[in-house]
Parts: sequence; C-alpha cells; structure tokens
Amino acid sequence: MKTINLLFLSVLIAIVTWSCSSPASSNGEFGESPYAKATEISPVDSLSDLAQQIPGFGGLFIDDSGQLTIYLTDPDQQQAKAKEVLSNSELIAQSLSHQSASVSDMQVLKGQYTFITLHEWKKEVSRKVLIIEGVHSAGIDQSRNKLSIGVENESVLDKVHKKLAELDIPEEAVIIYQMTPPRFY
Repeated sequence: MKTINLLFLSVLIAIVTWSCSSPASSNGEFGESPYAKATEISPVDSLSDLAQQIPGFGGLFIDDSGQLTIYLTDPDQQQAKAKEVLSNSELIAQSLSHQSASVSDMQVLKGQYTFITLHEWKKEVSRKVLIIEGVHSAGIDQSRNKLSIGVENESVLDKVHKKLAELDIPEEAVIIYQMTPPRFY
C-alpha cells in the first residue's frame, strides 16, 4: 500500500509540475515553479508521522544534486533526533534505496514553519481558498518550507491574499504560482 501511495504521489507531483507555468511569488510577482527542483519523499500521512516524532520538523526532500535535505526549526537542538528517526524509518529507507542520498550526510536547513503548522494551514486553504474561481491547487512545498497555491492568472491574486489574511496565514509562508487549469477527462 505504501508503494502505491508513493507511486500516486510521484505521478501527482509530475502532473502538477508539468502543468505549472510562470509561477508567482507571495508578493504577486511571477517567478520559478515551486516543484521544479525537488523530489518529495513520501505521502502526507507518513510525513505527519515523522512530524510527530521529530521536534521542529518542517519537511524533507531530495534536492536537484541528489542530497537528502530536511528543514528543522532549531537545527542545533533537533538534528540528532531527526537523524535517529529517519535512520529507523522504513519508508525513508525505501525512498532512498534508488537514490545516492543518505540520512548520514543529509543537509539540514533552518525552517521557519513546522510541517504540522503547514499541514493545518493547507487544510484551511483547501477549504477556503480552493473555492475561489481561478485557484487550482494547494499544497506544501517542502523544498521551501512553505505552502504553495496554484492560480490561473494574476487577476486571482488579490482574492487569494485577502483570504490568506482572513485565515491569519502569513504572506511570507506562501508561494503563489501560475498554472494552467487541470483538465478532467
């Protein structure tokens, strides 16, 4: 089942990455796609499990050079526990089995937000921002320790920013990018 979930997530990431074009930053300027250079590690349920075990866990990914990278809110205090938990994770072992990345030489970055906080915000965004016409996706960008929201064009930005403010989600915690609307067959 975990293999199927991981495969589904990989396909979903590929579809979202493929459909993205001319992304926007949180200040409304269009820039680089949030998913172009990172490989997500595992399904959200498993990441939530890791977040429960690793204090300050903000997400993890394999960067474009093939290195396992993790965000921690207080790296000096949390790195040892993160290595212990990740070293004993069967899911991480499976995810790294075809990669040159390893837990022992992972890169640790200082994150501003925990994965649990990002996940809670994503649930709110999914309920209250995805209903805005022209908003097509919401997710957690683990490669940047932020939320990501895919919109059709710049005309939607003001509505999205207003709703994020109502939800008390800081603008700097969100990357907004332009994407083509999904097609349903």
